[in-house]
Amino acid sequence: TGSVSAPNFPDWRSRAHAFQSMAASRGMAVSLLGAGEPEEISGAMVSSDFFRTLGVTPVLGRGLLPGEDQGQGTVAVISEGLWRDRFGADREILGRTVNLSGRPYTIVGVAPSSLTYPGRSRVWIPFGFGLSRSTDRSSHAYDVIGRLTPSATVATAQADMNSVVRALAEAYPAEMAGRGAAVIAMNEDVVGAVRPALLLLSGAVVLVLLIACANVANLLLVRASSRQREIALRAALGAGRWRLIQQALAEAVLLAAAGGTLGLLLAGWSVDALIALGPRGVPRLAEITIDGRVLTFTLAVSVAIGCIFGLIPAMVAAGQAPAGALQSEGRGASGGRHRSRFRAGLVVAQIALALVLLIGSALLIVSVRRLAGVDPGFRPEGAVSFEFNVPSAKYEGVEAQRNFVGRVLGQLRETPGVSRAGSVFYLPLGSGQTNGDVSVEGNPPAAPGRERYAGYRIIMGEYLETMDIALRRGRTPGPADVEGSRLVATVNEAFVREFLPDRDPIGQRITFGSADDKPEWREIVGVVADVRHQGLAQPADPEVYVPGRQVGDDLWSIFAPTQISFVVRTALPPQTIAAAIKTAVHDVDPEQPVSRLRPVGELVSDSMARYRFSML
Repeated sequence: TGSVSAPNFPDWRSRAHAFQSMAASRGMAVSLLGAGEPEEISGAMVSSDFFRTLGVTPVLGRGLLPGEDQGQGTVAVISEGLWRDRFGADREILGRTVNLSGRPYTIVGVAPSSLTYPGRSRVWIPFGFGLSRSTDRSSHAYDVIGRLTPSATVATAQADMNSVVRALAEAYPAEMAGRGAAVIAMNEDVVGAVRPALLLLSGAVVLVLLIACANVANLLLVRASSRQREIALRAALGAGRWRLIQQALAEAVLLAAAGGTLGLLLAGWSVDALIALGPRGVPRLAEITIDGRVLTFTLAVSVAIGCIFGLIPAMVAAGQAPAGALQSEGRGASGGRHRSRFRAGLVVAQIALALVLLIGSALLIVSVRRLAGVDPGFRPEGAVSFEFNVPSAKYEGVEAQRNFVGRVLGQLRETPGVSRAGSVFYLPLGSGQTNGDVSVEGNPPAAPGRERYAGYRIIMGEYLETMDIALRRGRTPGPADVEGSRLVATVNEAFVREFLPDRDPIGQRITFGSADDKPEWREIVGVVADVRHQGLAQPADPEVYVPGRQVGDDLWSIFAPTQISFVVRTALPPQTIAAAIKTAVHDVDPEQPVSRLRPVGELVSDSMARYRFSML
């Protein structure tokens, strides 16, 4: 877990003995051009061992070959879904050239539809190790996965990685001191975040199952009591004890099987509805189906409850003398009172379990309502966002890319109905996060491993004003904050509480990284309100907003492969302004696709989706 620097990755791969193979990846966005309508698609840069490490065999062609991740990549593997949607499942696709963000790539393989890692990727291209900041050991921007050897466990792999990291810290103390490596099972990484919700639902299922068992038992006991005279008559007419038990068992199994079959049909019909209710971001949601083991368990419980509570009254009745049973049936008996108390006990148990469910449901409803009332730190009403990837091949160089973003912002501001426009790398509420360790001028340097971190937000245009993030003090970055001018930054209130609790933040200077390592000091010129970037249920982290025109070329190149988000503030309905936004972008570049055009309010709605799903 955590991001890894490019030079560390080959050192890990060569020194760690607990892994058969190891691969690096990084999610990105690319523009698919020249194959129909321009389209923004999710993709990933990966190392040559990526497909082998995941154990994925392409349905056509091959994966990446050793060495293809060195320098500028020229090959690509596309997903089976993209192959079918955009290329008509053409089996002659191998060897064809596809235009990704203005750069040609030769298609060498088609990955199976089951592979979407990382982040719903539809195309995989090789890393360009050796280029840009991929040679910087202090620049951590890659995710690493490994396949264990048959004899290794997560615990032994952790111990192995601990020794590797210690050796690297001794060799590179400036970059690696205080850093470690956390090894976890990939399944835990994928589903760990939703495990609490799944456990909650499982607990509710158990309670419902217990209530159903108590209810069925009660119904069967009442049915048996009403048939006591019938059983006695059958015994008096010559039916043996085993014959009576066989009859009760046959009836119980028939009822249980009928009920279980009806439940199975209802479950099958409800799966599609359940998936439709599910929020975006729940891992493997589309794979939900009726599991064979769960089905077997449920049918076993159904039959067991039916048999047990169907057989007990029959066995008791079969063991009594027919004459005595008929006489006690006629005048009532203490046994009937005992059965009545037992049935009353089952009713009490049902009500108690139902109350537990009701209390849990009420707590969830209250929690979701309170969450809906949390201030996200910005005003979503009247704001519309969209994203796209800046094609690096078409706009070579950082300055050309920034100018392209600036022209798009200028065109958006000229659009009728738009009052403000701005851009940022990663919108709030779980859209993405980049952070780094921060040093404050005048403060003693942090000990290795005890650095304090803050979020890093590159903004352009009037992003803070467009999102209506309240300005508490000073000013926000403006048009004068360009390359060559004094470096500035705006911080949030959480940053002031964490780093400058006893000082006036305005005028203080900060830098990302160590103050001893060629610091790039930025002067704090403003303080804005806290924004909950990680989600409504998470407290606001320290954040630093820096103007995009003052970001160094090497740092911009790290962000460039990811999607940049744009926000416009408008009084028009989203469906009305959508066409105008696309027109404004296409006026700057007719080939530029626009993706995820939506009201900013959906950010808030999506951040609550998992909680709302659990509540429903």
